[in-house]
Amino acid sequence: MPAEGMVDALVRAGRLLTPNGRVIDIHPTPEPARVEVGACESGGHAIGDLDAPDAVERHRAADAAVANAVAQGLFIVEATREFSFRSYADSVRELADYVAQKFTNTRVAPETGRRAEAALRAQPTATVWVHERVRVSKLRRQ
Repeated sequence: MPAEGMVDALVRAGRLLTPNGRVIDIHPTPEPARVEVGACESGGHAIGDLDAPDAVERHRAADAAVANAVAQGLFIVEATREFSFRSYADSVRELADYVAQKFTNTRVAPETGRRAEAALRAQPTATVWVHERVRVSKLRRQ
């Protein structure tokens, strides 16, 4: 979605709220999402970033849309946090299919997929996942 559309969505949401109502904005940070392999309990190691040519730009635009809505006086930021979000799969193929279906203009590059498969063969009890950093903000209507 273009940045203008993101701002418009926040404006429309603000109109639906009662005074002092809240909007929760959640979106990935500009940090690239990456494929990781390892043990769920103890963490994994990065295999490679997702092939997402415009993701950084889109996620920066989402940050800018929130900042713009705040600058326009539509909302006050009550709280902001970042956290790790992981999408697990039973195989590299399943993960690649998930990414292709759920992410915008994004894929697991063939070389990243091959490295992930090799890592899984080397660690038979390991799991594969996509690791994203996500920002959540609690916005209060003014």
